[in-house]
Amino acid sequence: MNLAGRSAVIAGGAGRLGRATARRLAAREVSVVVLDLDATKAAGLASELGDRVAAFAANAPDDDGQRGVIVHTASISAFDGQVTIVPYAAAKGAIVSMLLPMARDLAPLGVRVCAIAPGAIVTPRLASPPAQAALAHDVVFPQRLGRPEEYALLAESIITNPYLNGEVIRLDGATRLAPEMKLR
Repeated sequence: MNLAGRSAVIAGGAGRLGRATARRLAAREVSVVVLDLDATKAAGLASELGDRVAAFAANAPDDDGQRGVIVHTASISAFDGQVTIVPYAAAKGAIVSMLLPMARDLAPLGVRVCAIAPGAIVTPRLASPPAQAALAHDVVFPQRLGRPEEYALLAESIITNPYLNGEVIRLDGATRLAPEMKLR
Protein backbone atom coordinates (compact mmCIF):
# COMPACT_ATOMS: atom_id res chain seq x y z
CA MET A 1 0.00 0.00 0.00
CA ASN A 2 1.36 3.40 -0.98
CA LEU A 3 1.16 5.59 2.10
CA ALA A 4 1.71 8.96 0.43
CA GLY A 5 -1.42 11.07 0.63
CA ARG A 6 -3.14 8.76 3.14
CA SER A 7 -4.39 9.76 6.59
CA ALA A 8 -3.79 8.46 10.10
CA VAL A 9 -5.49 9.32 13.38
CA ILE A 10 -3.27 8.44 16.32
CA ALA A 11 -4.97 8.31 19.71
CA GLY A 12 -2.39 8.91 22.41
CA GLY A 13 -0.28 10.41 19.67
CA ALA A 14 1.83 12.61 21.95
CA GLY A 15 3.02 9.65 24.05
CA ARG A 16 6.16 7.68 23.27
CA LEU A 17 4.52 4.98 21.10
CA GLY A 18 2.16 7.40 19.38
CA ARG A 19 4.85 10.02 18.77
CA ALA A 20 7.22 7.46 17.22
CA THR A 21 4.41 6.18 15.01
CA ALA A 22 3.31 9.69 14.01
CA ARG A 23 6.85 10.66 13.03
CA ARG A 24 7.39 7.44 11.06
CA LEU A 25 4.14 7.83 9.13
CA ALA A 26 4.62 11.55 8.51
CA ALA A 27 8.03 10.74 7.02
CA ARG A 28 6.15 8.50 4.58
CA GLU A 29 3.93 11.48 3.58
CA VAL A 30 0.91 10.39 5.62
CA SER A 31 -1.35 13.12 6.99
CA VAL A 32 -1.34 12.56 10.74
CA VAL A 33 -3.96 13.73 13.22
CA VAL A 34 -2.66 13.59 16.79
CA LEU A 35 -5.18 13.01 19.58
CA ASP A 36 -3.93 13.15 23.14
CA LEU A 37 -5.10 14.24 26.57
CA ASP A 38 -1.99 16.43 26.81
CA ALA A 39 -3.09 19.14 24.38
CA THR A 40 0.21 21.04 24.66
CA LYS A 41 2.31 18.02 23.65
CA ALA A 42 -0.17 17.11 20.90
CA ALA A 43 -0.09 20.64 19.47
CA GLY A 44 3.72 20.67 19.57
CA LEU A 45 3.94 17.37 17.69
CA ALA A 46 1.30 18.47 15.19
CA SER A 47 3.32 21.63 14.56
CA GLU A 48 6.48 19.57 14.05
CA LEU A 49 4.75 17.25 11.56
CA GLY A 50 3.27 20.00 9.43
CA ASP A 51 -0.16 21.02 8.28
CA ARG A 52 -1.74 18.16 6.35
CA VAL A 53 -5.37 17.17 7.09
CA ALA A 54 -7.60 14.19 5.39
CA ALA A 55 -10.15 11.54 6.83
CA PHE A 56 -9.64 8.00 5.50
CA ALA A 57 -13.35 7.29 5.05
CA ALA A 58 -13.20 9.81 2.21
CA ASN A 59 -10.04 8.35 0.65
CA ALA A 60 -10.30 7.00 -2.84
CA PRO A 61 -10.09 3.20 -2.66
CA ASP A 62 -6.95 1.45 -3.90
CA ASP A 63 -6.95 -1.53 -6.28
CA ASP A 64 -8.27 -3.81 -3.50
CA GLY A 65 -10.99 -1.31 -2.49
CA GLN A 66 -9.05 -0.32 0.61
CA ARG A 67 -9.49 3.15 2.09
CA GLY A 68 -7.64 2.90 5.37
CA VAL A 69 -6.44 0.95 8.37
CA ILE A 70 -7.09 1.24 12.09
CA VAL A 71 -4.27 0.04 14.34
CA HIS A 72 -5.27 -0.29 17.99
CA THR A 73 -2.90 -0.71 20.89
CA ALA A 74 -3.74 -3.65 23.13
CA SER A 75 -1.19 -5.20 25.51
CA ILE A 76 0.16 -8.60 26.37
CA SER A 77 -1.79 -8.03 29.59
CA ALA A 78 -4.91 -8.87 27.58
CA PHE A 79 -3.55 -12.43 27.48
CA ASP A 80 -1.23 -12.62 30.52
CA GLY A 81 -2.79 -10.24 33.02
CA GLN A 82 -1.03 -10.04 36.36
CA VAL A 83 -2.28 -9.50 39.89
CA THR A 84 -3.38 -5.95 40.75
CA ILE A 85 -3.97 -4.92 37.12
CA VAL A 86 -7.48 -6.28 36.57
CA PRO A 87 -8.90 -3.01 35.13
CA TYR A 88 -5.93 -2.60 32.76
CA ALA A 89 -6.05 -6.23 31.60
CA ALA A 90 -9.81 -5.97 31.09
CA ALA A 91 -9.49 -2.77 29.04
CA LYS A 92 -6.81 -4.29 26.81
CA GLY A 93 -8.84 -7.50 26.56
CA ALA A 94 -11.78 -5.41 25.36
CA ILE A 95 -9.63 -4.07 22.52
CA VAL A 96 -8.74 -7.62 21.51
CA SER A 97 -12.39 -8.71 21.76
CA MET A 98 -13.74 -5.89 19.60
CA LEU A 99 -11.11 -6.27 16.89
CA LEU A 100 -12.65 -8.96 14.68
CA PRO A 101 -16.23 -7.61 14.85
CA MET A 102 -14.89 -4.15 14.04
CA ALA A 103 -12.93 -5.51 11.08
CA ARG A 104 -16.11 -7.16 9.82
CA ASP A 105 -18.21 -4.02 10.37
CA LEU A 106 -15.76 -1.76 8.55
CA ALA A 107 -14.95 -4.12 5.67
CA PRO A 108 -17.74 -2.74 3.44
CA LEU A 109 -16.09 0.69 3.76
CA GLY A 110 -12.69 -0.71 2.78
CA VAL A 111 -11.16 -0.23 6.23
CA ARG A 112 -8.96 -2.88 7.86
CA VAL A 113 -8.56 -3.19 11.64
CA CYS A 114 -5.59 -4.70 13.51
CA ALA A 115 -3.97 -4.31 16.91
CA ILE A 116 -0.51 -4.42 18.37
CA ALA A 117 -0.15 -6.06 21.79
CA PRO A 118 3.17 -4.76 23.08
CA GLY A 119 5.01 -6.05 26.06
CA ALA A 120 7.14 -3.68 28.08
CA ILE A 121 8.28 -0.74 25.97
CA VAL A 122 10.73 1.92 27.18
CA THR A 123 8.53 4.89 28.08
CA PRO A 124 8.67 7.49 30.85
CA ARG A 125 6.51 5.18 33.01
CA LEU A 126 9.26 2.56 32.81
CA ALA A 127 12.21 4.91 33.18
CA SER A 128 13.66 3.42 36.35
CA PRO A 129 16.47 0.89 35.86
CA PRO A 130 15.04 -1.50 38.51
CA ALA A 131 11.67 -1.59 36.74
CA GLN A 132 13.34 -2.16 33.37
CA ALA A 133 15.54 -4.94 34.75
CA ALA A 134 12.56 -6.69 36.35
CA LEU A 135 10.53 -6.52 33.16
CA ALA A 136 13.42 -7.52 30.88
CA HIS A 137 13.92 -10.63 33.00
CA ASP A 138 10.73 -12.15 31.49
CA VAL A 139 11.71 -11.37 27.89
CA VAL A 140 13.03 -14.40 26.02
CA PHE A 141 14.94 -12.66 23.21
CA PRO A 142 16.22 -10.06 22.77
CA GLN A 143 16.31 -9.72 26.54
CA ARG A 144 15.50 -6.03 26.80
CA LEU A 145 12.49 -3.78 26.71
CA GLY A 146 11.01 -2.85 23.36
CA ARG A 147 11.60 0.53 21.78
CA PRO A 148 8.92 2.98 20.58
CA GLU A 149 10.54 2.88 17.13
CA GLU A 150 9.92 -0.89 16.97
CA TYR A 151 6.24 -0.31 17.72
CA ALA A 152 6.14 2.30 14.94
CA LEU A 153 7.83 -0.11 12.52
CA LEU A 154 5.19 -2.76 13.22
CA ALA A 155 2.39 -0.21 12.83
CA GLU A 156 3.84 0.75 9.44
CA SER A 157 4.13 -2.92 8.47
CA ILE A 158 0.48 -3.52 9.34
CA ILE A 159 -0.55 -0.50 7.31
CA THR A 160 1.49 -1.46 4.26
CA ASN A 161 0.50 -5.16 4.24
CA PRO A 162 -2.92 -5.13 2.55
CA TYR A 163 -3.86 -8.65 3.64
CA LEU A 164 -3.55 -8.14 7.40
CA ASN A 165 -7.00 -7.66 8.91
CA GLY A 166 -8.66 -8.63 12.17
CA GLU A 167 -5.34 -9.64 13.69
CA VAL A 168 -3.63 -8.95 17.03
CA ILE A 169 0.17 -9.08 16.81
CA ARG A 170 2.25 -9.45 19.96
CA LEU A 171 5.38 -7.30 20.10
CA ASP A 172 7.09 -8.66 23.18
CA GLY A 173 10.25 -10.68 22.51
CA ALA A 174 8.30 -13.88 23.42
CA THR A 175 7.48 -12.56 26.90
CA ARG A 176 4.99 -14.58 28.88
CA LEU A 177 4.20 -12.85 32.12
CA ALA A 178 4.28 -14.64 35.44
CA PRO A 179 1.19 -14.21 37.66
CA GLU A 180 2.97 -11.53 39.65
CA MET A 181 5.86 -9.20 38.99
CA LYS A 182 8.41 -8.29 41.61
CA LEU A 183 10.72 -5.30 41.29
CA ARG A 184 14.27 -6.07 42.34
